[in-house]
Amino acid sequence: TRVDNYFSGTVTGPGRVRVGEVELAAAIPDGAAGVVRLACYAHDVLLATREPSGLSARNVFRTRIVSMSASGGGVQVELEAPRLRALVTPDAVAALSLRPGDPVHAVVKATSIAYLGPI
Repeated sequence: TRVDNYFSGTVTGPGRVRVGEVELAAAIPDGAAGVVRLACYAHDVLLATREPSGLSARNVFRTRIVSMSASGGGVQVELEAPRLRALVTPDAVAALSLRPGDPVHAVVKATSIAYLGPI
């Protein structure tokens, strides 16, 4: 049920990477610059129907659900921007009434984003 997200972005400062229109906090090495490759597991991407607050996670951004499909015992949720996948339980889908086209807030801990090096 582990689905990887591979993506790239431009380093904007220490621990900061712009991926499309979203600036993310990420555990990148000191001195990293330019365009870099990143990854995170889909099961590390949380979804919320309302903007969460009071979290230690540094990355909370508004996006939209593009599609949903069964994946093992979970549901893979494809997000619009940045293009990431979240892996959630069927119970979470039902409790949040998630459907393609719905706006959601995605939450990703900075430490869940792995630095894979420069492009």
